[in-house]
Amino acid sequence: ARESLAQVRLCGRDLRGTHRGQFLSGDLRGSVDGNQVRFLSSQPVESTWLHFQFSGQVEGDRMQGTVAMDEYGQARWSARRRRYSEPGNEPFTRPLKTG
Repeated sequence: ARESLAQVRLCGRDLRGTHRGQFLSGDLRGSVDGNQVRFLSSQPVESTWLHFQFSGQVEGDRMQGTVAMDEYGQARWSARRRRYSEPGNEPFTRPLKTG
């Protein structure tokens, strides 16, 4: 299985972000309606574009579904929410003085 990375931000019902594959990268746009999610990504390949159409369901911190990839057919996908530390709990770092 090949892995891709999608960095997504949810603003109301709208999804915005970036979809990065092994060699390509492109914008991602979509929406959430209840537990249904749909988003599209397009990535430039040589003199054309490869389009990805994702659809699926949201359950808690996970999403899964299918992706249609133009002439490459369909595949299953899954994702999980990455938890970031709460503000103020970041590791303390201090710049090193040199010279």
